[in-house]
Amino acid sequence: MEEARKGGRYLFFLSSTHFVIHVYTMLLPVLLLPLQEELGVSLVQISLLSSVPTLLNAFVYLLTGAYSDRYPAQLFTLSFVVTTAGAILIPLSRSFPLLMLGFTLISVGSTLYHPPSLKMASEYAPEKMSLALGIHNIGSNLGFAAGPLLLGYMLSNHDWRYSYYVWAALTVATAVLSYSYTRKNLRGIAAPALGPNFARGLRTLMTRGFLMAVAISTLVEIVFRILVTYLPAYFAIQLGMTYGLSSTISGLGPLTGLVGSILGGVIGVRFGNYRTGFAVLASIAALLIVFPNLTALWLVVTVYGLSRCLQ
Repeated sequence: MEEARKGGRYLFFLSSTHFVIHVYTMLLPVLLLPLQEELGVSLVQISLLSSVPTLLNAFVYLLTGAYSDRYPAQLFTLSFVVTTAGAILIPLSRSFPLLMLGFTLISVGSTLYHPPSLKMASEYAPEKMSLALGIHNIGSNLGFAAGPLLLGYMLSNHDWRYSYYVWAALTVATAVLSYSYTRKNLRGIAAPALGPNFARGLRTLMTRGFLMAVAISTLVEIVFRILVTYLPAYFAIQLGMTYGLSSTISGLGPLTGLVGSILGGVIGVRFGNYRTGFAVLASIAALLIVFPNLTALWLVVTVYGLSRCLQ
C-alpha cells in the first residue's frame, strides 16, 4: 500500500501542484514596464514590487519551516488559498498599495508551498531523492513557461488581466484537490514549533554541510532572480521587442529546465549531489561572465536558455 501510494500518481501530484504555484513567478518581471505605462508606477515603486515580497519571504520561510513538520497538509492547501487571493487582487488593482499586496500574497503563497512539497518529494524514496526532486521541478519549469506564454498572448491580443483570471480558476481547483489528497498522503509529526525546543533544534542544523547547502541555494537563487527580473525589460528596452514577444521568449527559456530537471536528477544520483551542484554552479558562473558582452539576439536567447537549464 505504501509503495502504491508513492508511485507515479504521487509524483504527478507533486509536479502538477508545482506547476500551478509557479505560473505566477514570471508574470511580475514581464509586467513591470506595462504597469509603469498603464498605472503610472514609478521606477522606485517597480523596484519595491520586485524586492519587498522577496525580502518578506525570508521571515515567512522561517515560520513555515517551523510549522510544516507538524501541519504540512494544512500549509500545503493554505499556499493555494493565499495565491488565489493574490491572483484575484492583482488584476483588480488600480493603485500601487493594492498591487504590492497582491504580489506579496503571490510570493507568500509560493513560500508556504515549498517546505511541505519538498517534504513530500524527500519521502518518495531516500535512495531516489534527487530523481524525485527532478520530477518535482519539471512542474515548476512548465509553470515558469506557461505563465509568460499565456501572458504574451493576452498582451498581444486581449488584456494582461485575463491571464490572472485563468490561473486563479486553476489555483482554486488545485486548492480543493490538494486539501483532499494531502490529508491522506502528508502526515505531520509531533515536532516543536517556535520556542526553546525549536531554537535548540535549529542549532543542531548549523553544521558545515548544511550551511554549505544554504550558501549554494542562495547563490543559485540570486542568479535566478537576476535572470527572471531584468531580462524581460532588457528584451523590450535594449532589443526593441514588443511586450508580448518579450513575454513569449521569457516563457520559452524555462522549457530548457525540463531537460535540466531530468539530467540534474539522474546525474545527481550517479555522481553525487555535491559534485553535481558545484559543476552546475561553475557553469552558471561562466555564462554570467560572458552574458553582458553579448549583442546578437540568438546568442542572448541561447545563453538565457542554458542558464535556465542549469538553474
